[in-house]
Formats: sequence, structure tokens, C-alpha cells
Amino acid sequence: MLTVQVNDSLAKAIDDLIKADKLYGSRSEFLKDAIRKNLLYVLDFQEKLKTNPSLKKIHDDAEKLALTSKQRGFTGKVPSKDEMTKWAIESDLKKGFISKKEAKALLQELNLA
Repeated sequence: MLTVQVNDSLAKAIDDLIKADKLYGSRSEFLKDAIRKNLLYVLDFQEKLKTNPSLKKIHDDAEKLALTSKQRGFTGKVPSKDEMTKWAIESDLKKGFISKKEAKALLQELNLA
């Protein structure tokens, strides 16, 4: 037997859906059906990975990219406006669009140095 604890707002949303559509008799029927559909989706995806070499390559490359990103400090949070501005200045410097002196001046002007 599987016991699942859900957030109150999610439980209310499920209950409201059940009352409105009358597709399910209870919350547990709804959750069982959702789990069943998810399981079929995952199993189908795993089967496609086995039989489709290009999809397998995309999947493997995505896993490598995720590992590399994690090793470089990516946490999944959205960078701040200041961080993005700093990266843009660093990118412009690397590409030769601005000089080191201009980059330093910009960073100091924006209090990002």
C-alpha cells in the first residue's frame, strides 16, 4: 500500500476537480490513475531510448551537460540582473567588443566590481 501526503491546496484542487467533472469517485482513484499514466509515460520513454539511437544520444548528451553544469556551480536558480549584467560585460570583453579598461569602468560604475 502506498500512502501519499499532499499539500492542502493540492488536495482541495483535486477534490474540486472530482466534484466538478465526476470522472473519479475519490481522491485515491484520481491519484492511482495519475500514477498509472505517469508510469506508462516513463516506461514508454525508456523503451524509446532503447530503440531510438538518436533519442538515446540526445538523452546522454543532456545528462553530460547537466553534470558539467552542476560541477561548474549551477544550482538551478535564476541568476540575478546584476549577475547577468556582469556576465554580459565579461562576454563582451572576451569577444573583444570592449577593452579591459572599459569593462573595469562599467563594473565599477554599476557597483559590480
